[in-house]
Amino acid sequence: MIFISETMNLLRQIIMIVLLTLLIHVYVFAQSWKTPVNVSNTTSLNSYPGLAIDTNNIYHVVWTHMVSPVYWILLHSQSNNEGSSWSVADTVLNIPDSWLFETHLVCNKNNELIVTFDSISWGGTYTQVYAIIYNGISWSAPIKLSSNNNAKANKPIVDNEGRVYCFWHEIYNGNGKFMYRIYEDCLWGETIVPYTDSNVYVLENLHVDRDNNIHAIGYFHFNAQTSDDFVTAYYLYGESNNQWESPYIISNNKPFKGCDIVTDTFQLPHTVTNDYINLAPIDYASLHRNQSFLGWESPDTVTSHKEEYYPQIEINAENDPDFIIAEMITNDNLMLKNYFKIDDAYIIELIDNNGSIMFKNLQRYNTELKLVYGKMPVDAGLNSDIFITSKSIHVGIIETEKYHISSIFPNPCSTELNICIAVVSNCVCSVSLVDILGRTIQSKDNVSLLPGNNYINVHIKRSNNSFSTYSGYLVIRSNKFELIKPVIIKQLYSN
Repeated sequence: MIFISETMNLLRQIIMIVLLTLLIHVYVFAQSWKTPVNVSNTTSLNSYPGLAIDTNNIYHVVWTHMVSPVYWILLHSQSNNEGSSWSVADTVLNIPDSWLFETHLVCNKNNELIVTFDSISWGGTYTQVYAIIYNGISWSAPIKLSSNNNAKANKPIVDNEGRVYCFWHEIYNGNGKFMYRIYEDCLWGETIVPYTDSNVYVLENLHVDRDNNIHAIGYFHFNAQTSDDFVTAYYLYGESNNQWESPYIISNNKPFKGCDIVTDTFQLPHTVTNDYINLAPIDYASLHRNQSFLGWESPDTVTSHKEEYYPQIEINAENDPDFIIAEMITNDNLMLKNYFKIDDAYIIELIDNNGSIMFKNLQRYNTELKLVYGKMPVDAGLNSDIFITSKSIHVGIIETEKYHISSIFPNPCSTELNICIAVVSNCVCSVSLVDILGRTIQSKDNVSLLPGNNYINVHIKRSNNSFSTYSGYLVIRSNKFELIKPVIIKQLYSN
């Protein structure tokens, strides 16, 4: 009996240690998002926040502020300490008897701040899309970008050359289309309409890759159909040929509310969509889809069976996505959540709750996710504020592994191999493909690497032997490291 009692005490101690370890883990994990900081600090309704970080690392946020139900103004605040504290809000646009919404903010290569927004005057007929620009000294007067055909839903984006694209929707050739103008060298270009037929093309969000290609996600239906026939579409603009490809339908599910897009280290798109997965009874899901070198993969369910809105996606240098989704609990209470995977299972982290979460804006900046959003606390009446928070993300270079191969694709390989290698200092390396006997199949010498992620493409020469598949190794050597990864090699017969 003494032995059993001692054994039980030991088991209790072990269980307590395990539980304490789990509690400590959960506590540390729950603190990864910083405590939200109030940006606006004003009364009344504050919403539609836009965030940009200029070349001097100064954070800027603009948003709409309600003076009265028919009178909205644009406010701006900035932070010189990475969002820890914010200046008193200043008014950048004040037009009486105007509604302002869909506010967005970007910063170009000249460190100009460009604000785009939708507006309609009290008693007006159509919404219009406008821009105002801060040149470092003063804000410009509003510049109307759209025509008079009920323009709305503007979306600006900056490419790698510093050009600003502003997209919006309006009626063209009898149906809704997205279109855009480009701001460069202090001038706005003419309106460009990518698709001029009578079908309906809707754009929700965009991302620019390293080669200045624009990846976009939105919706599509044919001319004879209705909004009930919308399907989710992927749009691609090729910078090299200045052409928009035909929309690619990535889902035939009926869209619910919102979708977003980003590209990975191989410049391939990842999307998150909010879909109806059942119409009777009604059921929803947020689905992650990505394109591989072989085509679009099957969707991965991030979350389902909940009423959730406007999912957003960002991705780190190891191609691991983070999703930000607002879940409705009651009409005046939403939970702002972060979903991400660990060991192939989704982890949920609560960012904010106990109020209506409005018009969030997620961005990746260096090694952090930045999230700005509006929040109306429960029982606060018509009062809401703008908040900002951030979270560090793992971006490929681990402290305990300063030099490593982040990814290789495809594997098996036959004609080429794409490699992402992360290093912490400048170096020169050799890259080799060898078989299991150490014989070189293909090699590259004097490959220069810079701190961060580097992308290498190796073309594989054809063998004089007949077709075969066998194991081999990718070997990367420099005077600072040697990295080896197994690969499957498919050799092709050469005539």
